[in-house]
This record gives sequence, C-alpha cells and structure tokens, in this order.
Amino acid sequence: MEVNEPLILENGPLKIAVKPQGAELCSLQLEGHEYLWQANPHFWPRHAPLLFPVVGKLKDDQYVWKDRIYRMKQHGFARDKTFKLIQSLPDRLVFQLKSDDQTRQQYPFEFELEVEFRLKGKQLWQLFRVKNSGEGLMPFSLGAHPAFALPLDEGLSPWDYSIRFEQAEDCAAYKIKEGLLTEEPHFQFRQQATLALSSHTFDQDALVFTQLRSKVVSIAAEQGKRAVIMDFNGFPTFALWAKPQAPFVCLEPWNGHHDPLTHHGAWKNKPGLIWLPASETWKAAICITVL
Repeated sequence: MEVNEPLILENGPLKIAVKPQGAELCSLQLEGHEYLWQANPHFWPRHAPLLFPVVGKLKDDQYVWKDRIYRMKQHGFARDKTFKLIQSLPDRLVFQLKSDDQTRQQYPFEFELEVEFRLKGKQLWQLFRVKNSGEGLMPFSLGAHPAFALPLDEGLSPWDYSIRFEQAEDCAAYKIKEGLLTEEPHFQFRQQATLALSSHTFDQDALVFTQLRSKVVSIAAEQGKRAVIMDFNGFPTFALWAKPQAPFVCLEPWNGHHDPLTHHGAWKNKPGLIWLPASETWKAAICITVL
C-alpha cells in the first residue's frame, strides 16, 4: 500500500502522525499538546529524520568499499526515500524500505529496513529492523533524530529546560569539526546528571557522547509540568543537537557516528559500524514517554 499524506495513529491520550517520506514522525501530541518540532524552515525544516545507512558525515562525503569510491551525503539516504506502508493496525504502523537501483549507486548492499511506530498509553515505541537480504557481511549505521519543541510548558523559556540523565556521568562530549568527530572534548561531565540548556549550548554543533552510561534521558524544567523521557537501550552513542538559539532540542540515539577527523575513507576501518551477516536481521528500539 502506497500513501503520500501523513498517517495518523491515536489511542486516546496520544496522537501521532508519520510521513511516508523517510518514515518520519511529524507530530507527537498528548491530549492535544504538540511535543514535536514542527519543522520551521527558518531554523530546521525537519521533524525526526531516520539516519541510515550512515550516521553523521563521511569524510569528503565518500567512502571506499572493495577498492571502489561511493558518495553519500550526511546521515544517508533513508530520510529522503519514500517508505511503503506494510501494516496498519489500531496500535501500530509499519513502514518498509528496500534497496533499489538508486540506493545501490550509493550503498552496494541488498537490505530491507522496517520502521514500526507503536502506541502504549503515553509511550511511543519506535522499533527498527534491518535485514541483510544479500550475500556477505553488510556494514551499516542507524540513528534516530527527533526534535522536541521548547518550551514544553506555557510561560517558560526554552532555556528553562535541562537535559537530565538517569545517572551521574563522568565522560566527555566530543566536538564536531568540519562535520567530523574529533577527540577534543566539548566539555567534561564530572559526576554530573544534568545539562542546563542555553541559547549557546550548540554554538559549536552537536554534543556527541560515545561513553555515556545512561540509557534514559529526559527534557524537563524545574517550574514545568511537561516532560519528555527517552529510553534508548541498545544504542551505544548519544547526541544532543539544535540549531544555535533555535527553540527545540534533538535527542539522538545512534548506532554509529560521524567519521573521525583522522579517518581515511576505508569502511573496513570505520568505527561504529554494525556488521550484519547475510540473511540475518538486526533489531533495536527506542521508547518516548511524554508527560
């Protein structure tokens, strides 16, 4: 079944909309209140793009596989491809993207990518399934990139909010330079469980955590009643991002990340890739709770 308009799914308290292009969540409402960024092009014209088969930027927008150079833009092609709706039930929607001639020009592998949206009470579950339908190992990365509109509460400022981690962290958030991951810390957490947002938090691009222990992160304000909680167990890397001074923040669980600044393009040496054997399926999920 092919559709062009966003599909609606609701269970009473929650209502979501998903666009077939990119299988992209474009609305997340709790009792009529919108939590998702509504893609104001003045800042950023997306809502919650899916990152596949790369996360972040490749050095020079290219990579080498079996002595051949392939070109691919930042975050891969899935976010701009039209997915097919393969299942629609009262509590879930399932979208699928398969390899085709266009994807093979950038990514010479046979794959099936499924994205499922499922509602449970005040929780939105987003489930990912990647099947290697070709021969030999298939390298890939996958990440989520949902943007949440700030402020969540009336009468507050976006900068009244903090990112709260489930446990105190003692690790670095690394800088992005020229679109690539550096070994230079943006800042160092020292037994810290909160990060206060400001209009300058993202002046130097995303904050990328590769050694975060927490697998639950939330957005909340001391004076606020609304909050977003994300559980991303199964995703080893986590990033925070927004356009500087924009009234939103992205919570981004990743398998994979940008090429390191020192990387030389060969995918056999690229850190963070998943190597999926032929005929096998990789699965992961995130859960977003809105309060």
